[in-house]
Amino acid sequence: MRINVFLTIILVANILLGCSSKIEVRNCDPTSIEPGDTIDGIPFRVRQRFRVQLYQKVEERSGAKYKKVYEEIQTLADPNRLYILNFKSGFFSDATAGFNLNLDGTITKVNLKSDFKGDEILTELGTQVTAVTGALATKKTAEQGEKAAAATALDKEEDLVLAAIQAKNAAELAEAELSALSPNATAVEKLSAEQKVQVTKMEANYAARRAGLPTPYP
Repeated sequence: MRINVFLTIILVANILLGCSSKIEVRNCDPTSIEPGDTIDGIPFRVRQRFRVQLYQKVEERSGAKYKKVYEEIQTLADPNRLYILNFKSGFFSDATAGFNLNLDGTITKVNLKSDFKGDEILTELGTQVTAVTGALATKKTAEQGEKAAAATALDKEEDLVLAAIQAKNAAELAEAELSALSPNATAVEKLSAEQKVQVTKMEANYAARRAGLPTPYP
């Protein structure tokens, strides 16, 4: 009866130890956030290409006018899109999320490290039942290998999700550039813009499939 009780405790501990830590990314409407609101996670933005134009005020006899003096395409943080980064930690583990947050609110790299804390509990149980001690040592070695493999998979998953978001933004920008073409645009300019839309949509679908997300362009 005593052995059965300890085996039941160990079985419950094994089930809890199987819960892993994971990264979560979700969309957020920037207009829904008010000053002083509490956000469950780290808000961040992604970069995309914008057409930047600079105008200079010129005083003329007929009045003040603005003359365009500079124009170029720049990659900037999208002010209209906001995402929330969060992570969940499993039982018996201390999870630490590290990231590089730029001044413009974008993230360059996300890293999740999980420090396994279940050994102390399992060791205490193992000292009470000699027959279980050997099995715990074998399980510990297997869990360390699984933890290393899970950490590698998490890094890859994080990069794939961010790549999918950036690819979709690039496709939306290409569509916007096509719509903004001047009516006087040449056939070559129009064809180039249309081809860019097709390519960026294909890249967005490919990135979404790699990240395990629904394809944005069926």
